[in-house]
Amino acid sequence: MNSNESRKYGVLGFFGLLFFVLAAKLFHLQLIDQQYKTESKSVAVVEQEIIPARGFIYDRNDSLIVYNAPVYDIYITRSKLKKADTSALCNFLQLDRSIFDKKLADARKKNFWHKPYPLLRKLSSEDYAVIQEDMYKFPSLSVEFSTERRYTFPYAAHLLGYMGEVDEAAIEASEKYYSIGEYAGQTGMEKTYEEALRGTKGKRFVLRDKSNVVLGSFEDGAKDLASEEGLDLHTTLDIGLQGYGEQLMKGKIGSIVAIQPQTGDILAMVSSPTYNPNWLTGRQRSAYFSALLTDSLKPMFNRAIQAEYPPGSTFKPIASLIAMEKGAVTANFRFPCGGGYSKNRGKPGCHAHPALYGVEDAIKQSCNAYYAESFRRALSHSSYSGDVRKALDDWRSYMHTFGYDKRLNIGVGGVKTGHFPSSNFYDNIYKGWDWKPMTIISLSIGQGETLATTLQMANTMAAIGNKGYYFTPHLVKKFSDGTLVDEAVKRIDIPIEKAHFDPVVNGMEYTFINGTAAASKIEGIAACGKTGTAENFAIIDGKRVQLKDHSLFVAFAPKENPQIAIAVIIENGGYGSTYAAPIASLMMEKYIKGEIPENRKWWEDRMFNANLIGREYENYLEYIQQKDSLKMDLIAEVK
Repeated sequence: MNSNESRKYGVLGFFGLLFFVLAAKLFHLQLIDQQYKTESKSVAVVEQEIIPARGFIYDRNDSLIVYNAPVYDIYITRSKLKKADTSALCNFLQLDRSIFDKKLADARKKNFWHKPYPLLRKLSSEDYAVIQEDMYKFPSLSVEFSTERRYTFPYAAHLLGYMGEVDEAAIEASEKYYSIGEYAGQTGMEKTYEEALRGTKGKRFVLRDKSNVVLGSFEDGAKDLASEEGLDLHTTLDIGLQGYGEQLMKGKIGSIVAIQPQTGDILAMVSSPTYNPNWLTGRQRSAYFSALLTDSLKPMFNRAIQAEYPPGSTFKPIASLIAMEKGAVTANFRFPCGGGYSKNRGKPGCHAHPALYGVEDAIKQSCNAYYAESFRRALSHSSYSGDVRKALDDWRSYMHTFGYDKRLNIGVGGVKTGHFPSSNFYDNIYKGWDWKPMTIISLSIGQGETLATTLQMANTMAAIGNKGYYFTPHLVKKFSDGTLVDEAVKRIDIPIEKAHFDPVVNGMEYTFINGTAAASKIEGIAACGKTGTAENFAIIDGKRVQLKDHSLFVAFAPKENPQIAIAVIIENGGYGSTYAAPIASLMMEKYIKGEIPENRKWWEDRMFNANLIGREYENYLEYIQQKDSLKMDLIAEVK
């Protein structure tokens, strides 16, 4: 045999061997990997995603707030559904036929023919046990085990957020991480920290028979990829204080924000009306969600960070600090009141009070005339050479350092900036008019175009309590792996001489001792505060209609080295001393002492029982059942 023939047989042998290897591999893939033949059944290898356990959420004292509960999801495969099975299947699952038809239509629209499509979600272990034994009668059905969020306490719904099924846009945005039927955080901390909380998916390969019964793992799990559990989240919240605040706010519209001044930790953030976060879990979720979303009182609206109010007289401590820093007034500056600001035809008006002897008295008595004159002097100061626009913008820059007219990013979305007008704002309003300090004098008492959130007002109290600085307010401390979440937390220094804070703080202390909040004095604690009554009106049929004023109160305690700073707003609550001040004082006492003494229980009971909106939210299910438009949906979902 010559060399050419040897080469020829060698090449043929090589290709023959290659063909044999490829054929064997193809045989393995088609007849072994994909369709094992046994005496009684056909077996398929199915790839499944392993959804990791979602991270838990804890409060500042390591109390478990959010955890995972086992649930079962029922899927349907259209290609395996026999027409004769439809009615029997609906009866078996106790599922309304219209809902079943809608699910099939959705599956058809999304091209789910051979792939399972979610039919019935979030069955509890008890509910699944009822149908488990007879599932084999319906080959089109399959079941997947999963978990669902549960809440240890019925509090902090706005902050924690809720989970919801991902839509196609979310799937695309996640680069196909999510699949149809999966859930992700939609609001609150669940959304902000979604990637860390959700963990990392794994994969497993299982053997399944023609009835969709899993027979075991493929190749003893050799090709499986383990999932990684989500990280736990440790928050700054004191869930006990949060719950106490929500109880105090029942029957009221408004909000509370409490901050630890030395750290910027948000201890509590209450928005009322609110709801139990467990309502947005399980099979009743749809009915609750619809009712909450359409409620006229907007219980899903986070008033602590999304509502913007005129700060009213709670603005006056800042106004004193800025006026003194600019040299417009001194701590001993006096100005006669006479029931209103005489230099502007008695506007703004003022209430009857004793004579004033400087900043301390002005804050204690909350004199409008005094602050109107302080503001006018600041904007007319000789250092501005008559340039009122520059003076106003300078004042506004000080407001920014306190956190006004800017977004305080705390770890959840939807935070509003509030508003303090610039000179350009008034130039656009008063076109061609050389406006003066008297034109915008309402700003001096926190009215006019000034707006702030409850969060901003509480943050201001932290800054004043610290006498010149605050830390960026935040809701989260760290993850379970030790990673600090809010590394962006910074100390913000206020460019105002520390000496100016002393008379302001003293005046706020006198507010509790013998001023406008004397009735809310806390025994044994030197607290500092400021009442506020914000004007409230609405435009009805093109006319300005005066409504009942909002009740506001801001404070911190103790006076030296404060442990808590707080802001409370009660919409339509009237004077600040009526509701906001007692609620704030009870919150501070509860946090510092751990309990309310017997001699103050009457205040507590009065706040617990005060209902300013005429509706009880404890039995919300009964309430939404009375809404005819939702009654049928409720029956269909909860059945």
